[in-house]
Amino acid sequence: MSPFVYLAVTVILVGVVALTGIGPKGGKPVARTRLMKTARLFLVAGVLLFAGLGVAAAVRHFDPHPAGATPSSSVR
Repeated sequence: MSPFVYLAVTVILVGVVALTGIGPKGGKPVARTRLMKTARLFLVAGVLLFAGLGVAAAVRHFDPHPAGATPSSSVR
């Protein structure tokens, strides 16, 4: 597998742990604090921002007529 696959899996797992508040047994309970709620808000906002940027880049670079192809309306 590519290193990017491992990186993607790690990012997804860290995001799930951050959003759910899972922690070690006996650890300090921080899942319900105001700081953790703010961190989750910024995490979700960052995901939405980068998802929007990705969609905008994909739409901007979309080429309905790839190089070498002719539109069907100009074919005689």
